[in-house]
Amino acid sequence: MNTIHEFIDHLKDPTKRKVLVVAPMAGISNRPFRTIMRRLGSDISVSELVSAKGIVYGGKKTLHLIRISDQERPVGIQLFGEDIPSLCEAAKIVEQNGADFIDLNFGCPVVKVVRRGAGAVSYTHLTLPTS
Repeated sequence: MNTIHEFIDHLKDPTKRKVLVVAPMAGISNRPFRTIMRRLGSDISVSELVSAKGIVYGGKKTLHLIRISDQERPVGIQLFGEDIPSLCEAAKIVEQNGADFIDLNFGCPVVKVVRRGAGAVSYTHLTLPTS
């Protein structure tokens, strides 16, 4: 499976074997790790948690986290953020960077994340635009 569409078709087919997904892990799920996991047989992987604002502001270290190689596809980028506009802009940048999908994190309980109003506390204040 080299595309997200192939992955979805695989999931829908009950005759196929189970899928191995490499979950996002902070400080671990970087590009080399995802590539190694793909070579070892994973079907799909997700990056570690990446700040939407860090992407929008063009932070060098943050942009390094969203680099993708063809050897690790299909791959998703996991984003977190405290406001809808930065999440939307970051999602556009990630898509342009070649991510196969985006995983929006609204459940991270880590103090460093929730202190910013992101992760597990996002639901308390994020609202979608009405138009």
